[in-house]
Amino acid sequence: MEKRPSFWHRMVGERTAHLACVRAALCEQVRADNLVFHGLAGHLLLPGIAHVLRVRVIADLDYRIKAAREQQGLRPVEAMAYIEKVDKERRQWIRFLFDVEWDDPNLYDVILNLSRMSLGTACEMVARLTEQGEFKATADSQRALENLTLASRADVAMKVVAENGIVTISGETRWQPLNEVVEAVARQVDGVTEVRSEVVFIPSAPST
Repeated sequence: MEKRPSFWHRMVGERTAHLACVRAALCEQVRADNLVFHGLAGHLLLPGIAHVLRVRVIADLDYRIKAAREQQGLRPVEAMAYIEKVDKERRQWIRFLFDVEWDDPNLYDVILNLSRMSLGTACEMVARLTEQGEFKATADSQRALENLTLASRADVAMKVVAENGIVTISGETRWQPLNEVVEAVARQVDGVTEVRSEVVFIPSAPST
């Protein structure tokens, strides 16, 4: 989730399918709790989960150039070009996936500047924050996570809304058997207790 969209990623439905697959996999890991997910804008895949701590790590340009030189073996000019390329790709990718600006401070609970503190201090601050009541799982936030997990599992294949084990399927189709097929798939998903179909059959126009 760090590269800008290619031509093929721009195809209709590709963005939705990509997000559904990644969200489904991430939700399964988050359910186990005590998880540190390091990745670009991963927190945007978990909307409405109150006990998720959203952290952004930043650093000034000198720090980033030094890090790029050490990690990539680059000269100063090459390191600068590399940073500009990475930032551009990340910005484009996040706009493509979520239609937001990746550096918007409102998307984060805390921003840590490694130019002003050591990595160890930053890690300690994050660890302490996770122990605060605001970021402890509650019955409501746990239920929200379960609903998101359930919807994500099924959303890989269809448009669904899930709440407390009940999956509601909606949409339109010109192929009548699709309704039965979709319901059958949803019932095979772990955790589903009931499937409600609101799929509307649209008859094909008669040929002339």
